[in-house]
Amino acid sequence: MQPHQTTTYFPDARLKGPVTLPTDPTRIHHYINLTNGLEAVPRLQKITSNINICRLQSSHCEASRPDLLLQSIDASMLFWLARGHTVLVYDFGSRNKKRGASRALWYGLEFLKCALGSVWYPNQRDGSSSFVRGYNAQRDFEALVSKYVDRPTMKKLKYYRQYIDESNSCIHLYGVYNSTENDANQEYYQQMAACCFSDTTNTVDEEMETQYVEALGVPFDHTYGKDRMHPLESVLGMRLFLGGISHDTFLQFYT
Repeated sequence: MQPHQTTTYFPDARLKGPVTLPTDPTRIHHYINLTNGLEAVPRLQKITSNINICRLQSSHCEASRPDLLLQSIDASMLFWLARGHTVLVYDFGSRNKKRGASRALWYGLEFLKCALGSVWYPNQRDGSSSFVRGYNAQRDFEALVSKYVDRPTMKKLKYYRQYIDESNSCIHLYGVYNSTENDANQEYYQQMAACCFSDTTNTVDEEMETQYVEALGVPFDHTYGKDRMHPLESVLGMRLFLGGISHDTFLQFYT
């Protein structure tokens, strides 16, 4: 299977220092963000059967209500994040073809990490930063949590504190992205879902699976930027968004 053709690039945390993913693939959980994320399924099924579904809406971010995303996260995602596992959310952006990353990833995931961190690790948040397109949105995010997150949602988040891996104090939540020309094409995505999740089991490709596992052992750093894809990105045919960066660094690479 040929990878998605991608020239997209959204500057992220790899530019300020190496970012590593677990070398054990059982500690990585793949979530398809409906609807556009369905485009990632055919290739993803060649490397893993650990595929889950989520719906984190960019429209919530556009309305400056990312707190509503907290109501969309299901039990499995919260459990794995609390356990210190890595969650990858797959999506395809349509508004900015050059960048490819949807607002649900570069804005929404940063908010979720901030919100979950404030609930799960309240004594370790001093000096924390949440960067969105280069700007520190930490105070804005904290204000949104304080203003909008209701009691039932907060109770839901606090429930998962009992499952926290004490050796971990980070939220390992990252985005996987590319651009699409199929946004709002309901029939296309219905056919994609019917094909990918039919009764016929899709078989993992051993060669691609091996390439995937080997790529997990390679740290992400500044050498894998605009003009060079990380081995994992090459296997997936998509880019990874590993977290926001400060204004000066973002502007330096946002060209």
